[in-house]
Amino acid sequence: MDKKFIEANIVLLGNFKTTFLDKLFFIEKNLITEESFLDSTVFTPNFSKIETNSLVTLIEPDKIILGSKINKSNLLKFIALSIIESDYAKLDAVGFNFKWFIFIDDINKHTKSRFLSPTNKILNQHFNDDNTIYGYYLSKNFKRSIMKLDIKPSLLKEISGENEQSILSFDFNFHIEAETNNIKILTESLKDYKSYEDKVKEIVSEYE
Repeated sequence: MDKKFIEANIVLLGNFKTTFLDKLFFIEKNLITEESFLDSTVFTPNFSKIETNSLVTLIEPDKIILGSKINKSNLLKFIALSIIESDYAKLDAVGFNFKWFIFIDDINKHTKSRFLSPTNKILNQHFNDDNTIYGYYLSKNFKRSIMKLDIKPSLLKEISGENEQSILSFDFNFHIEAETNNIKILTESLKDYKSYEDKVKEIVSEYE
């Protein structure tokens, strides 16, 4: 079955001095070159959107989302660390999000064979028709994070509406809270970002 990486992002939660996280900040820190900023990039005192060919970053006073279109994991980590190690951020929590698509031919048959629980009588009574499609939600501790995986069946359609493709969307979230007056756990987790990314790849690669 075909699998495709869709997007990844790092979310920083806290208080941020957004006026200082301007275009000059990203250039002087060697995070983004001046010529890489697309015309859609916007900087305002309370909201900024930075867009390049590989990144989309949203900056608000209480939240920063660093998004990657092509899995630029090292760059995401580098930007996140540069922001939180500056004088313009007071961090409370971080989140790592990953989205993958797995393409399925018969989504009804596939999800029923994988996710139907014969012992769940209540759900089976109401959701056991031939057109029923199943998903899955899981949560566990992973390293210093709460790891969540939401497996959602969906249907992709072309803009023309002529072709469609069934998929399973694998949405991963790792949430890490700061300890009282100590953000060391957050910086250490960011530096260890690749291990979270590798865990996602391991799970996706083993799904057959």
